[in-house]
Amino acid sequence: MAETSIEWVKNADGSQGLTWNPIRGCTRVSPGCGGPGPHGGCYAEGIAARFSGPGQPYEGIAEMRGGKPRWTGRLAFVESALDAPLRRRKPTTWFVNSMSDLFHEKVPEEWIAQVFAIMALAPQHTFQVLTKRSARMCQIMAGPKDHSIWHPKLWHRSVLPNVWLGVSAEDQRRADERVPDLLATPAAVRFVSAEPLLGPIDFEAMPFSEGDPRHRWSALTGQAIMHATGEDGHPDFTVRLTKPIRSRLDWIIVGGESGPNARPMHPAWARQIRDACAVAGVPFLFKQHGAWIPEARGRDWAILDADGDLDIPDDRAPDEAAGEVAVTRVGKKAAGRLLDGVEHNGMPEVRP
Repeated sequence: MAETSIEWVKNADGSQGLTWNPIRGCTRVSPGCGGPGPHGGCYAEGIAARFSGPGQPYEGIAEMRGGKPRWTGRLAFVESALDAPLRRRKPTTWFVNSMSDLFHEKVPEEWIAQVFAIMALAPQHTFQVLTKRSARMCQIMAGPKDHSIWHPKLWHRSVLPNVWLGVSAEDQRRADERVPDLLATPAAVRFVSAEPLLGPIDFEAMPFSEGDPRHRWSALTGQAIMHATGEDGHPDFTVRLTKPIRSRLDWIIVGGESGPNARPMHPAWARQIRDACAVAGVPFLFKQHGAWIPEARGRDWAILDADGDLDIPDDRAPDEAAGEVAVTRVGKKAAGRLLDGVEHNGMPEVRP
């Protein structure tokens, strides 16, 4: 276990929480893990590759390939780390498997059950689990628990009140895939980490049905949103049903990408999510701009369009009407956490 610098892993007293890594190793699954060419990259992959030498903790799990860190596909269960939360009495917030994905396709269900058993035996702590494998999480957590590995006294098909489940979603496609899975999964708190945010995400436009794109629903309110075409010259109109039809998100985190090969985040993407959360009453936390700041500084700046594509300015100003904005690479620390001059630290209310 180790103290984490992740801004949203906080104890109740405001101090930093801890990481807990009973599983090591992962594989890339979507652009948020690292983009094509030199772009992006997983911080865990870089750390693992740094400590992958003979006799080191991540030997055989990661490697340097062509001068870049890469997972090998091998995973390991660290039994010596499994009971770490049980050895700490002080109520603590734990980020579970910062160096892996608990619901990775190669993680046996027996490992997952043991992790949940520890979380059940440590009710004084809060555990935050974040995954990109939302479908497997939903299948395991919402499916029948008739296997012997799921001890009936620890499960009872109920929700552990100290376990928060979340999904990473870097763009609209991944949000459409993962958020419905998350909201179909039993959990005390459900959250989304939109980091690195690589494109706009409209949480008010989750796919309602495959057959009719006019119908959608809001992950922020749980309400169905129906779009209809008017007749006799009347304009199109949208109807939001009053009664929620599905669960809603409890928390959204937004952040830009950091690191030497980071891709910039358009501030409009973060603003849209911030404003939608404010209207719906969903806590919003802005983690960071990432490596790029949305302004022109000195000579080392570029133009970012509404789709996230960079362009060298060549003595031209950004076309603000077309959604372009000036951005400058300054590094995570210099870019900071202020969104339009405000620090957003929203946290979900913990239900008893």
